[in-house]
Amino acid sequence: KEDQGASTATAPLATRMNRNTVSTIAGTRAKGHQDGERTVAQFFNPTGVAVDEDGNIIVADDTCIRKITPQDHVSTVAG
Repeated sequence: KEDQGASTATAPLATRMNRNTVSTIAGTRAKGHQDGERTVAQFFNPTGVAVDEDGNIIVADDTCIRKITPQDHVSTVAG
């Protein structure tokens, strides 16, 4: 899903920016620590993002390290 304007989200989301478009990679509008498929996963306070050599997106989320796989699955790897 792509958002064309300002976000009205009540909780932070892991997002990707491409030119003038921001797309949600994973997460719901609810704040939390929920693993699972990208459409049900929740993030509490993502503050940093990196990509590893396997294409996984690594997210620093509050006191946890989270991983989003190329298959769109979110899991907590530490914390």
